[in-house]
Amino acid sequence: MMILILFADDQERLDLPAVSLDGDVERLPRYAAPPGGRLTPEMVADFRSAGVLLLEGFVSTAECDRLRARAIELVADFDPGKCQSVFSTTDEEQLDDRYFIESGDKIRFFLETEALSPDGQLLRPPHEALNKMGHAMHDLDPVFAAFSHTPELAAVAAALGIEQPGIIQSMYIFKPPGIGGEVSSHQD
Repeated sequence: MMILILFADDQERLDLPAVSLDGDVERLPRYAAPPGGRLTPEMVADFRSAGVLLLEGFVSTAECDRLRARAIELVADFDPGKCQSVFSTTDEEQLDDRYFIESGDKIRFFLETEALSPDGQLLRPPHEALNKMGHAMHDLDPVFAAFSHTPELAAVAAALGIEQPGIIQSMYIFKPPGIGGEVSSHQD
């Protein structure tokens, strides 16, 4: 499943409503992914009305598995000794963290808040301690780049009237069991 959400600037430019889910995903417009990413007029109208569109099956299970496998490979190369940046939407410590701030053109790793002991040691294996990885996977990693630059995705953007689509950032969210905090509402 793929969820398309536009940033505030696009919401204003395309005259879209602000989306507030309040946990009720069932009320969102939901469709089977159209062949080639070619949205129907009804899909476009629903997107304009709701500001979001769920396209079930837009990405195949095999492609999702390929992304997961690549993420595992990238994590295997992650050296937690070189970075101990913690990501949180509630504490927002990363706003003063150079590693985070300078991650726009790199692939970097961010830990969960409870991942480190007081002396800075990982309390779990890296794949169980990471919150996310980002932010330039769509440009720097061939597997994520192929996923991010498909003709189907371009067709969806064109159907929604986005004249010059661009990928600003990409993230892989881990959400390991038994660790991590709430992800509060925030704008990237």
